[in-house]
Amino acid sequence: LETSRAGGAGKNDLYLCTRPSRDVSFGKPISLGPIINTEHDEQAPCLSRDGKTLLFYSDRPGGQGHADIWMS
Repeated sequence: LETSRAGGAGKNDLYLCTRPSRDVSFGKPISLGPIINTEHDEQAPCLSRDGKTLLFYSDRPGGQGHADIWMS
């Protein structure tokens, strides 16, 4: 989930929502925290096939251009 929320780190931040089963509503969004979310723009989250790597784009400093792919 990507969004700009009050109290967030920056422009668009990444959040996690879980649910115990498909029959139950999602819980409250939880920020992925300051390692993922910066004062810059984080968007387009995608999990690797094995579910162990989060890929997303960000315009944070340290990349090669405007919207670089980052992973965690």
